[in-house]
Amino acid sequence: NLKAIREFYNEYYVPNNMAVVMAGDFDPDYVIKSIDQKFSYMKAKPVKEYKPAPEAPIKSPVVKEVLGPDAESVDIAFRMPGALDTKSNLVLGVMSSILQNGKAGLLDLNINKQQKVLNANAGVMGLKDYSIFSLSGKAKQGQTLEEVKALLLGQLDILKKGEFDETLVKAIVNNAKLSELQGLENNNNRATALMDGFIKSRGQNWAYDVAYVDDMGTVTKKQIVDYANKYLRDNYVIVYKRKGEDKNTQKVEKPAITPVEVNREAQSPFLKEIAAMPATPVKPQWLDYEKDIQTTTVGNTDMMYVQNKDNALFRLYYRFDMGSWNNKKLPLAAQYLQYLSTDKYTTEQISKEFYNIACNFSVNTTAENTTIIISGLQDNFDKAVSLFEHVIANCQPNEEALAALKGRLQKARADSKLNKGAIMKGVINYAMYGAKNPFNDQLTQAELDGITAAELTNILHELPTYKHTVIYWGPQPLATAAADIKKLHPLPA
Repeated sequence: NLKAIREFYNEYYVPNNMAVVMAGDFDPDYVIKSIDQKFSYMKAKPVKEYKPAPEAPIKSPVVKEVLGPDAESVDIAFRMPGALDTKSNLVLGVMSSILQNGKAGLLDLNINKQQKVLNANAGVMGLKDYSIFSLSGKAKQGQTLEEVKALLLGQLDILKKGEFDETLVKAIVNNAKLSELQGLENNNNRATALMDGFIKSRGQNWAYDVAYVDDMGTVTKKQIVDYANKYLRDNYVIVYKRKGEDKNTQKVEKPAITPVEVNREAQSPFLKEIAAMPATPVKPQWLDYEKDIQTTTVGNTDMMYVQNKDNALFRLYYRFDMGSWNNKKLPLAAQYLQYLSTDKYTTEQISKEFYNIACNFSVNTTAENTTIIISGLQDNFDKAVSLFEHVIANCQPNEEALAALKGRLQKARADSKLNKGAIMKGVINYAMYGAKNPFNDQLTQAELDGITAAELTNILHELPTYKHTVIYWGPQPLATAAADIKKLHPLPA
């Protein structure tokens, strides 16, 4: 009731239990003065810290089933020590990255790269009382959720036996530094990082937060293996989301909607007060394409350049003015590339190598454009670009990988037919454009079945020979960057 809400507010909404977190382009003196003025009415008082009752340990798997019309999936979760246990939190973070880091983790290489399920994930939710380590997966065509569960838990067995490369820890640290630098480019991420640190320990543990990435490098393989064997046993909760109708669902009668009179001219006293507040003067910084973006040529290709003066990261783009409307097979070829080996490297080695040098690549296709993006630490620019150029020029057809990809696409399409959001998107496109529209302008099942591995690799091999623009953002001076790209990015006459 309203009395309980007010009592809760009065007890916890006090200045010694709050943080005002801001990040952006503002005058700190002005902002602090304003905060002092607006919040001076609030008085500090002791706050009783919430201490949750300890949960009884989970001694055997807790199995739950959920029925619904959407696609089937399985989720497995382990209760772990809370985020305030800094030693546990550190090892847990590294252990989670050993299992999945997007490229070279056990799930990445042993399940997702080999397309053994529709997709699989691992992650940590760090909370104050207990943290949660979770595994999740979706079944591919003809696969049961029990089979997905066995594959997920099988990776935990590999982890607990220590059957992973210890050098992976160093690569995890390098990539964590990369992610941190990328995250700090965004004001929302900066503010969120400060907010999370405050929530976990009310600002009492900033040193731990700042040193976290460096401290990850101190975690040993033995610590990870011991930790996994201690906490990852049959003490999990598993939820099977199955297709079907839940007969126990209780329908709630839809209440009548009371019409709301819309008076667009009326103004409340509060609105008038807000409208009367003076706005802080703002001086927009308009982008001047002639001055803020420098241009040159690399061979017979235009290059656009902006220097990164903030950190040691680079992003290199090859931008093509053609996409799925020019060739429906382009998006499939772009997706297929991640599963291919070359004459020198297996697909697993390619993933590991990019992860080891803290760099990434992707091929992204929209209706009208295709963009190759290579990014990471500038120190490894030459290695990353050279490796990508080798991969796209020398990737080899793999019929088995293509068959698995087709099967997963077929299952994803079937799942989309059960997803209300996807259905709504299709209906909106139909309403806007008619029976033939961008939503359904894609490969039919018959067209998909007829595509060969050689067709897709030929598309990939030929892609760099089409006209494109090179875009570089990074710390290198223009002349140096252009010379490096000319050396590393071969162009046809």
